[in-house]
Amino acid sequence: MIGQNQNTIKLNNRCQVLKQIACKGPISRTELAASTGLTKATSGNIVNELINNRIVAEDYPDTDNQNKVGRPSKLLSVSREAPLICGILIKRRFYTICIASLSGSMQYTETYDFPPGLTSSTLLRLLLDSFITASSNYPGRILGIGIACIGPVDMIEGEILEPPNFYGINHVDICGFFRKETGLPCYLISDSSSGALAEKTYGSARNMPNYVYLHIMDGIGSGYILNDSLYNGDRGIVGEIGHTTINHAGPRCACGNIGCLELYANTTRMESTIRNLEDDYHKKADNLIPTGQGGELTFPDIIQAANKESVFAIIALEEFCDYLASALVNIINILNVNHIIIGYDGISGENSFERILQEKIRKRILAKQDNIVIRRSIFQGNAPLIGSIALIANKIFDGSINF
Repeated sequence: MIGQNQNTIKLNNRCQVLKQIACKGPISRTELAASTGLTKATSGNIVNELINNRIVAEDYPDTDNQNKVGRPSKLLSVSREAPLICGILIKRRFYTICIASLSGSMQYTETYDFPPGLTSSTLLRLLLDSFITASSNYPGRILGIGIACIGPVDMIEGEILEPPNFYGINHVDICGFFRKETGLPCYLISDSSSGALAEKTYGSARNMPNYVYLHIMDGIGSGYILNDSLYNGDRGIVGEIGHTTINHAGPRCACGNIGCLELYANTTRMESTIRNLEDDYHKKADNLIPTGQGGELTFPDIIQAANKESVFAIIALEEFCDYLASALVNIINILNVNHIIIGYDGISGENSFERILQEKIRKRILAKQDNIVIRRSIFQGNAPLIGSIALIANKIFDGSINF
């Protein structure tokens, strides 16, 4: 029993050291010991072991300061020879597959459109073929496969359930399929929870104990970090904020519910608002350039026009934020979470969207919760893909997958 406890402690220490190097590196040995709480001797022995196994590398930092006296300390980072992770992101119209390091650095990325008439078997075959292609350059060096998918998904069983408007595909045991075909560990997560995990593992929220991640792309989903951990509920079927009712007298949604948020807060409705305003005022909206297929407006198009003070775009965005705030206020009042991180495609930096949404929420929440902070994900719309890597990385960091 004592030996088992010592082995467990050693494994936990190794995992903790690797996590700090992967998520906070390049990092010095002194900083590493401080961040892990281990003695310099203990962390140093683990580092030497990881270096000998080519999982971690140590080198002097690049510096342009030629006048600095003395040689700088060596820094630790994930080795280029370390094992890798495969990540897959499944959206409604396309999927992306990537190979990345334990630190989240992408080595390979490819996106494919789904063919018409997609079926469950076709989906699995396409994903497997893409995995074989992606991993062919990295034989024997993939530690696991993380899959982020539009929800709802069952994280426990590794099953895609019944995503609305997804070719009628439902109840697909995707993790079981990949485990059988590849022999690798495979885990499934919803795209919005994946985005939340990306921010916690590799993003700007690593030191933030509680926040809501909001993902806007072909729908609206949310993920939750509570008490420094991803909240999964009983089976991981969480964050379906787009399918919460905001109008009990509203139309029936494809999910079967009534008056869902996504029926009101969507790009099609925003474009309709703008076109109606153009007809009413007999003028085109300023600074509004469609970039979507067939000339339709995209969410980033409308935000960019609003940033440039297009009145019609601002009105449409205000309406969108009214609906979105209705759902978010309920979450904030229930969870008392002050930070909301939003992931979506488009131009970088803070936009009119975050400012407008923050103002609307602050006017509606309970007293003493007026310190709400809303900001853009540093990964923009790529957070769910990065989260698929973070899903496996965290399984490695907690010892579930042997590295």
